[in-house]
Amino acid sequence: MNLEHDLTTGFTLAWKEQRLIFGALKRAGVYRSNYLYEDLVQEGYLTYALTWSNSHLTGEEFNHYVFQRIVWRTLDLLRHERYRQEHSDVDELMINDEQVGEPLFWDVQVQELLPQLTAVEQQILFKHLLQEQKLSLLAINLGVTPRYLRKVRTQLRAKLRPLLGRE
Repeated sequence: MNLEHDLTTGFTLAWKEQRLIFGALKRAGVYRSNYLYEDLVQEGYLTYALTWSNSHLTGEEFNHYVFQRIVWRTLDLLRHERYRQEHSDVDELMINDEQVGEPLFWDVQVQELLPQLTAVEQQILFKHLLQEQKLSLLAINLGVTPRYLRKVRTQLRAKLRPLLGRE
């Protein structure tokens, strides 16, 4: 049977080869308890489909090749996430002692900003930036992915920069 090498066929085959994708994640050391598990499973499907659409291999030869590609991609994403956590620039927006001592800062600036913040942005402000809780733990508590919280944190930083005089 001769299959087309396009994305649609790639996703169809990826769905049929779920065990291969889960096996590759397991080989990379990623288990269901990992907070990034769902994101990495989706990356596995994407990697499978993209590899299929860019390859002319078929059958067992392709499965062996794509298995290794998924493992490598997963390890690369895990390294990138570890680097992001180790080099987080949370200190950039930490409120300094001088600002904390200013009642006007809290009474006026923050009170004016709070109604403009979403519930998730408020959680990031209070739990992550002020109480220094890790985003991964906050993501678990809120039932969202860390990737989503990083995106929201970036939006929150843009709102906070003018208040903290760091434009």
